[in-house]
Amino acid sequence: MPLIADVTDTPVWFLFGATVTLAIVTAAVAGAAIYALRQLAEIRVDREVSVLGDLGRRWDDRPVSEALERAAKYDKDELAEVVRRAHKKRSKNRLKDWPRARADKELVILLRVPNFFEDLAVIAEEGGLDPKLVSRIFKGLALREWTFWEPAMVRLREQDKYSYTQWESLVQLMKELPDE
Repeated sequence: MPLIADVTDTPVWFLFGATVTLAIVTAAVAGAAIYALRQLAEIRVDREVSVLGDLGRRWDDRPVSEALERAAKYDKDELAEVVRRAHKKRSKNRLKDWPRARADKELVILLRVPNFFEDLAVIAEEGGLDPKLVSRIFKGLALREWTFWEPAMVRLREQDKYSYTQWESLVQLMKELPDE
């Protein structure tokens, strides 16, 4: 017995309409996804600029400026000597302990500079900031200050081997990046 199919236009038009509707919805969702990704990229750039702007203001604020002014009184070997004196063993004799105590007080202020760069390094890495953008803004400062502070870092690491390792890593990364 031959098979006879019922012919009707309804299912074909229904499937065609459903397919067209699905294509339109898919295109709309894809367009919305592209728009959302662009918005996220803009938000990320805005956040990076805001964070780096805040760090720039912190660099210019009085505490870091005061530390930079004090550091200018020393060459890099004298700065390392301040660290050495500050880390000497305390003496019970106040008169003998005076140079160590004075160096310790001075070092607290001086360390605002390396603290700034250590914070910058951690914020850049953990915050997922674009290393090229960080480098464009801070490379010259970070490299110059690292060169000045490196002998002092050696002294600091005699007490704490992890002192300012993030800053050093940031400096190495910046050296590898091309100048812009």
